[in-house]
Amino acid sequence: MYEALLRLSEISYVKVDDMLRQHQISGNRKSTIGIITDTACDLPDELLDYHQIARVPFGISFANRHYLAGLTLRSEGFYKLLKSERAHPASSQPSPAVLKGIMDFSAAHYDNTLAIFISDQLSGVFNNASAEANDRQDAKIKVINSRQLSVSQDLVVLRVAKAIEAGMSYDAILANVDSWIDNTQILTDINTLKYMVRGGRVKPLTGMLAALLNLKPIVSLDNMGKAKPIGKSFSRRSNMNRIIGMIAAGMKQRSIWEYAIVHADAPERAEEYALRLGKLTGKKPAFISSLSPVVGVHNGIGAVAIGVAYDLPK
Repeated sequence: MYEALLRLSEISYVKVDDMLRQHQISGNRKSTIGIITDTACDLPDELLDYHQIARVPFGISFANRHYLAGLTLRSEGFYKLLKSERAHPASSQPSPAVLKGIMDFSAAHYDNTLAIFISDQLSGVFNNASAEANDRQDAKIKVINSRQLSVSQDLVVLRVAKAIEAGMSYDAILANVDSWIDNTQILTDINTLKYMVRGGRVKPLTGMLAALLNLKPIVSLDNMGKAKPIGKSFSRRSNMNRIIGMIAAGMKQRSIWEYAIVHADAPERAEEYALRLGKLTGKKPAFISSLSPVVGVHNGIGAVAIGVAYDLPK
């Protein structure tokens, strides 16, 4: 009975959120091309609203309390709970009914829709959305595996949104989106492994040794979108220096289209990254935002992630 009521409340809440977006689009639809993503995408509200981007919510649970990431539980509230709750939170896949409802809504209001989801190596939502799209009688929705996460996923979604705003055709966007994904990366500066240990992603012995040695890992994604460590330091300062160095090395081969910063309750560190990257690149970040609860479950408080999207090679 509880699970049935829970599913009903999820659908009802997301329906309210959809009605707000539907009202916005009905009164002032900006394009014939719609965008769907998920709440691993942590674009600021002003960008989501401006580009009329719909998001499919992941679930977040603390013991027997269930929330919808980005809807009933915002990032700021999530990190307060993460500090105070003894139970470690768990994330869950978006409800199939909610996913279908958002896709139905977009198909009814747009000529075409691009649905850009978190890497299929990190979640099953891409496969679920692909199955839903394949079951449809029309071909209005193209489901895209971003092979990215959080701030790098944000930049792929933002790049598509800006292409739509600039008047690029649906077919032209489809022809470019894989290259945009290939030229986007995430560099995550992890403060502590204790949250990965609590969530079962890192063995307790590994976490204990890292804590004793004060090791601070840097985590990225490989070409398939699977998490991989790409460095480690013995201090956060060294981690920042290494990440800045990695971006500087990348700039020797390609210019930067945009970069952005997200953080898990670490605004001062995010601002320090912004200051140093501003000096390096000559431009401000596209945005600084809170890290999505879906990602914060594993990366934990203090983490900062830098997303960099490069211009395509000439």
